[in-house]
Parts: sequence; C-alpha cells; structure tokens
Amino acid sequence: MRAMEIIGGDWHAGQAQGPRVRLTPSIVPTMAACMLLAASLLPWLDDPLGGHNNAWQLPINIGWQLPVALPAVLSFICSYGMLCLCCAACCLLLGWPNNKPKLLTGSYFTAGLFCLLPVAFFLLQYLCIDMQAINSLAQHQVQWLLVSRHIGYSLPSLRIPAAPFTVDASTIQGRFILLVQQVSYGLLLPCLSAGGLFACKRHAQPRPVGKQSRRYGRLIVGAALLLIVLGRAPTAMLCEHEARNLLAAGNYASALGWLDAALFLNPSLNQLSSYHIERGQSLYYLHGDERSDDSRTYLAYTYRQQNDDLGAYQELLAIWQSPTADTKGTRPSWVMDEMSLTLAKLTEFTHPLSGPPLLRPIDDDSALPWLELLSQIDPTNVYGRYTAGRIQYDLHNYTMSIAQMNAVIRLSGNTNLQSSAYTYLALSAGGQGKYSDERNLLFKAVALDPDYHNNTAREALSGLH
Repeated sequence: MRAMEIIGGDWHAGQAQGPRVRLTPSIVPTMAACMLLAASLLPWLDDPLGGHNNAWQLPINIGWQLPVALPAVLSFICSYGMLCLCCAACCLLLGWPNNKPKLLTGSYFTAGLFCLLPVAFFLLQYLCIDMQAINSLAQHQVQWLLVSRHIGYSLPSLRIPAAPFTVDASTIQGRFILLVQQVSYGLLLPCLSAGGLFACKRHAQPRPVGKQSRRYGRLIVGAALLLIVLGRAPTAMLCEHEARNLLAAGNYASALGWLDAALFLNPSLNQLSSYHIERGQSLYYLHGDERSDDSRTYLAYTYRQQNDDLGAYQELLAIWQSPTADTKGTRPSWVMDEMSLTLAKLTEFTHPLSGPPLLRPIDDDSALPWLELLSQIDPTNVYGRYTAGRIQYDLHNYTMSIAQMNAVIRLSGNTNLQSSAYTYLALSAGGQGKYSDERNLLFKAVALDPDYHNNTAREALSGLH
C-alpha cells in the first residue's frame, strides 16, 4: 500500500496547479499511535526534589477510593503508560479498516479524542481529584524553594517565579500553576498527535448523514458515562466553593454541611490542611468554647497570617501532642504539613546562613533548635536536613554535618541538591583532615553539576594540591 497518492484532474490542470498530495487513511493514525507510545516512555511530571516520573510511574486515580491498596503490579497496569498503550491500539484499529472490529468504527476525529484521553485524565486527576498527590508536590516545591535560598549560588529559576510560603494547592488556580511548574515534555506528544489528526480531518471525505448521527450518538452516550464516573470530584469542588462563599457571608452552619458533602464526594480532601482550616473556621464560630483539631488549625493559620508564628506553633503543638483515637495514635499528614510550614517560617525568621561572618553563628544557633525539631516531626524534610547540615559545617561540627548531608542525598534525587550536599560532605571531610576523601567527594559534586552552577565545589577543587 502506498503511503501517499496523487489526486488531480487532467494533465493541464495538474501542470497549472501542481498535484495535490494527501496521506492515505492508515499513515496518520499510525504516526499518532507511535507518538503515544513514545509519550508513555518520556517524563510527564518532575518532582522538585528529584525524579522524573514517566507515564508508567503515574497511577490513575479517578476518584473512587478502593477499600484496600492496589498491589504494585496492578498499580503498574492502572497507569498512564497503559492508558497510552490502549489509546495507541485504538488509533491503529481505527486507521486500518481491514483489521478493525465493527465496534471501533470511527474517523480522524475519534482517533484524536483517543489521543487526548491521557492528557484529559491527567489534568482532571491533578487539578480536581488526587489532592494527596498534588499536595505532596506542593510540599516538595516549598522545600526546594527554601533550600535554594541557602545553596550559595544561582540555579535555574522556575517557569513562574514563586516564593516558598506562597505555594498554594488549595485552589484550582494554585494547582494549575504548580502543574505548569512541574509538567515535562512527555505530556506534549499526545496533544501533537491529536492536533495532527484533527488537522487531517478537515481534508477527509465527509461521511453520510446517517453515519454521522450514529457516531455522535455514541459520543453522547460515552460522554454521559464519563460524567457519571468522573463527576464526583468536580462536584466536590463546587461544594467546597459554595462553602467558602457561605464562610465569607458568616453562614457557618450551612458551610459546614457543604464541607461534609465535599468530603463525602472526594475523600482525598481530608489530606489538605486548607480543608481543615475551613472546617475549623466554622467550628470555631459555632462552638467557640470548644477546641477541636480543626479549630486549632484555623487559629494557627490566623496567627501565621498575622506573622505570629510562635502562636501558630503553640496551637499546632497541642494537636501534635494529643493524637485522636480515630487516627490510631498517629498524626495526620495535614498536621505534619502545617507544623513543617510553621517551623520553616520560625527558622527563616532568624535569617540563618546569611549576614556578616561575625554575626552568623548567633543567627545559626537561634535557627538550629527549630531545624532539629523540624527533623524530628518530619524526618523526610529535605530543607530541615540540608539547612541543619550547612549550619553544623559553619559551626565546625563536621560529624553532624556529614550525617545531615548523607540524609539529604538519601532523601532527594535532585542533582543540583545532591551536588551541593556532596560539596559539604567533601568540605567536612577536609575539616577532619581526610583530604583524599575530600577530593573524591568534590569530583562527585562536579560530576553532578554539568551546567556549571556549583562554583563552591569547583573553587574548592582548584585549591587542592
């Protein structure tokens, strides 16, 4: 079968206008399927603390919670990589009329919709459904922005400039900005393949009216089914939006009902501290003489907005020291997020690792207790580990600095952060008199910095003999 055919009238018309070339019906869907397969292997989402997640590493979450966690094999199957593979197979079946079953009759438009399906599911999940995943991404970005303040040299800036304490995953606008910061180029290939199919649809032969009506009928039925399956989380967003309007109007009892409805429709809202702040506002004004975890979280948020970070910490400490029975003695993740954010603000208030060399130890000593407390509350907090390691190096506590920087390397896959951690591992080894280890570690730091950002490692390496 030839991939291209020449369409024209007589020889004179062809000579005057030139031959018109079009692709045969099979080549364009085949190219779209190949692009979908390539997209499944490329990075889709970059974690700020390191790691490029391709489509096979991102599980699909459509908002229906299962009573048990999926095994690793099923999580791999229920991933965007498998969705891309299925959509590529549908494109191939639609493009080869002799091989397709009657169930998959369609056109370039149908194939283009199949190409857009992974992107649409991805955006719906991270903007509306999976609050736990997007909140984790936001926490990692806050930690990275705080670390970049103290890394000692300039690094590539974000696509949209942001300050550490302004990252917000509680609104759809904030989640969209967060995705724009972290999405990778693998997400563009399905859009390009769909665009090519839609462009070819304009030059395709029109279908009979009867077939068009049947096709649109199937599309309407499919859209209705998708709305039923995927409509829970958007409905929960509408409920939460109505609750916010009622909170602004002072109707706290009705707002509490809408918040309960939102949680019923999307249980992952329970992972967001902003949801508990909204509930706490209602409970605080309805039952002012009682103190629940949510009302204390609302008070802590109010204190933090007024720059009373110590008052916010005291309210959160009361929650942390009294885990409720329904959490089986453990602390909820949203409490840890609020505590980590408050302790980070208390640390940054002392301006660690900055200022004149004579005054820096005083500020570092003031920040170190907050950093140690942050590491106890959240041992995986990279900001707390890195900043504590830098301060310990400045105070010549080389053994403690080495322990903290080793933890940074273990917790983060960000090459820029690892390069800086290896640099201070090397400098601490040099401070202990281990000059051979210092040189080897500096070579590792330079190898992780191909873009020549880490001037600290290169200057230290050039001074060794």
